[in-house]
Amino acid sequence: MFFWISLCLALLAALAGAHALRRQMAAGLNATALSDRVPWGLYIQGFFTLGSLAGGLLLLAGLSRLATNVMPAAAPALAMGCLVGGGLLLAADLGKPLRSPLLILGKNPGSPMTWDFYLFCLNAILVMAGVVYSARNLTPGLPWAICSIIASGAFLLTHALLLAGNGEGKPFLALEVLIRAACGGAGLLSCLAISSAAPKLFLGLSLLAALTHCASRLALKHPEDSPPLSRLSWALCADLAVAGAALLSLYTPAVFMIRPAALGAIALLVWEKRRMMLELQRENRLPAPYAQWQARISYTPSHMETRVCIGGIGLAIATAQIAWRISG
Repeated sequence: MFFWISLCLALLAALAGAHALRRQMAAGLNATALSDRVPWGLYIQGFFTLGSLAGGLLLLAGLSRLATNVMPAAAPALAMGCLVGGGLLLAADLGKPLRSPLLILGKNPGSPMTWDFYLFCLNAILVMAGVVYSARNLTPGLPWAICSIIASGAFLLTHALLLAGNGEGKPFLALEVLIRAACGGAGLLSCLAISSAAPKLFLGLSLLAALTHCASRLALKHPEDSPPLSRLSWALCADLAVAGAALLSLYTPAVFMIRPAALGAIALLVWEKRRMMLELQRENRLPAPYAQWQARISYTPSHMETRVCIGGIGLAIATAQIAWRISG
């Protein structure tokens, strides 16, 4: 009964988002709060978040198959939902979804955005193959596992290239993107079913994320510009809180602490995409000394963007539920 109720609610949200998207396509991008200074807003934040969750899930599925000869059955289904929902948000950001083939036909191999789209399609093919394997109660072969690890890792790293901004601390930033995506994927799996490996996995990933985030921030040219309770402090507190919850559930009967840790990991992934995007768009677009008079960006998502984004999440949930049902 819960399955059908949640599926109906998700489909209603998806239909409401589709209606809002149809109105936006009729009115154009003027119906959004996007501008020349804010070319990427809520749509791209949602796309990168859902895409990172899909990449993290596929990465974990490939690593699990490689190390234990077992693939988490829910991982491909959840990844498929995230990719479908993210694809809707990407189409909404393009304004004209029929433009999407131009990312393939545009012959611009030097653009990270082109490779991001190629890898998005490749990850979708591997995810669908994983769903088919699960539906037939088969274990994917080693070629699938290796291709999944490489394709998902490359997909996540292109996100770092797209949002790297001025490039300071880029190696640490790329590693942080990869670790947070894996942690978010583990969080999504743990929200549905608690496994015995979840506490150790969360503990390790959270501590790695904290270390790489510290290194990324310290690699900036002017770390002293950050206020005392800056993004660095909040990220450290959040990562250590997730690690603490995992540690508590590892050595005490408090297994229920895994779900708060899982939700915290997903929230940190959402925060990471918003932070990286805002930092990219706050960069000066004018040369010195004119940049000092450049107005700071101001962006608040419109009601249209919010409705479409909710619809994308609803579509992701509905697709994941249907794919999971098919895969048994």
